[in-house]
Amino acid sequence: MAAAPIALFVYNRPEHTRRTLESLSRVRGFHPERLTVFADGPPPAASKALLEAVARTREVVKAIFPKTTVVESPTNLGLGHSILRGVGKIFERHEDIIVIEDDLIFSPGFLEYMDAALAFYRDEPRVMHVSGFMFPVDVELPETFFYRPTTCWGWATWKNKWQKIIADPVELYRRLWPKKYAFNLEGVYDFFSQIENNAANGLETWAILWQATVFLENGLSLHPGRSLVSNDGMDGSGENSSVEDRARPSSLAESVRVEKIPLVESKEARAAMRRFYLKQRAPWPARKRYEILSRIPLEVRRYVQSLVVPSKIKIRRELNRLEREPRHVPGVSTLFGPPFAYVDAKRLAGRYKQYFLSERILLPPGLKKPRFVVTLAEEGTLLKYLLQRYPDAQILAFDPLPEHQTALKNNGFEAINALADVKNGTETVHVNGVWAGRPVLSEIVPTLVVAAVNLNDYLQEPVDLLVLHRSEILAELCLDHVARIWVEWSSDFRRPQTLSQILSVLENAGFRYTLEALSSPHSPFLRHKPMHAADGVYRILAKRR
Repeated sequence: MAAAPIALFVYNRPEHTRRTLESLSRVRGFHPERLTVFADGPPPAASKALLEAVARTREVVKAIFPKTTVVESPTNLGLGHSILRGVGKIFERHEDIIVIEDDLIFSPGFLEYMDAALAFYRDEPRVMHVSGFMFPVDVELPETFFYRPTTCWGWATWKNKWQKIIADPVELYRRLWPKKYAFNLEGVYDFFSQIENNAANGLETWAILWQATVFLENGLSLHPGRSLVSNDGMDGSGENSSVEDRARPSSLAESVRVEKIPLVESKEARAAMRRFYLKQRAPWPARKRYEILSRIPLEVRRYVQSLVVPSKIKIRRELNRLEREPRHVPGVSTLFGPPFAYVDAKRLAGRYKQYFLSERILLPPGLKKPRFVVTLAEEGTLLKYLLQRYPDAQILAFDPLPEHQTALKNNGFEAINALADVKNGTETVHVNGVWAGRPVLSEIVPTLVVAAVNLNDYLQEPVDLLVLHRSEILAELCLDHVARIWVEWSSDFRRPQTLSQILSVLENAGFRYTLEALSSPHSPFLRHKPMHAADGVYRILAKRR
């Protein structure tokens, strides 16, 4: 059995690299001549501390394995480009490869398993990836099995399979868009957002490009029932790591046999991974309860709950169902009793919490026949809230998106079929309601041309609340007759921020405002990961002084 070459990628973590190399040296079948180390370089404006860390990392490699080839990059490529280039270099001379990074700890049988799997499945076109890692799921899995998603903590592949990789995230976005529900494990984990952020925001997470390629090729990934690899770097020190450490196995398998198994994805493994991701979304105290309940058949749980659960818990159950649904897939909800049509389940759940549970936009009592102007009606969740609170209200709503117009009619509402703008004519908007009127993903998300009307024509009479979904037009609106404003502002990733201009408009028009973060980085100094093409989304609630 031929020994595959090993590629190790390092950057600026000397101690992590030391532990990885020491662990690798104890693996059966390892010898330094198999290893090629790709050392990324510092960025142009690197600090002295970073330069020292990069240099020390390279020194650690040379001190532990003097005969190992070290490919030193003079510039900073980033992890994604470094791996893509390094794997390509290995494939100039070899037909297969084992890839590791600088924060992994290995079982003694890691290489025996990888070499055996590479030899066993070399000529099987559907098997495109070999994983040495497996998540700590709640069931005992077979010795080896196939699972469609790939993992990147100790993996291997072949040259003829790797040549199929689609490195263009825009192309992946277009091809995956109609299949993202299955790609996201039936909606339980949003892998697709990584493709979205690679395409729109310059995020460089190479592993999702390979995972998406394997998915589109209907490929399979071989996994061990128990992990042969553990990640030692989930401490915030890595390029794309998280401080959360819930994926680390409690122990590693000593060895794993590779033998013939059916070339189909394991339903048991896929279900176990869906439960794993769902449990990570629950608060810690609720996870053990979820683990127990998840073993009871869903049909049994729903039948029992239908007999004993009060109305408020039924609402919570429906919200949980909506949050597990895939994005931008139409459906019907029972949140309001009678069937309520929606376009995006997660958005409906979020809006329901904003309006009906938190009541952040509660207006003073005693308003007689208030007048509300809503510039994006969506499915009508806000309209329903306002009419329940103020049955005599006059509501003027706009929405140019065909799927929203259909849902509104099904729900008994009407909205002007046009974009609320500051001029009459036509505008190009995105078909996904999240992006309507925003020029962020114009080359990725499909667009359509819609009628546009001048919103100022509708602000000549008193307005008790203006709900504005396009902050960029605020400066051109006549606000003299507006008593309250709710406007959402987005900090578009890598674009100039305009929050100060928006707040200045409100101050000059005689408003006091309150800011509320709808989406903001948890650790902005450490990781500034964008969401929906923005690294911050804020609600501004303004009231005339």
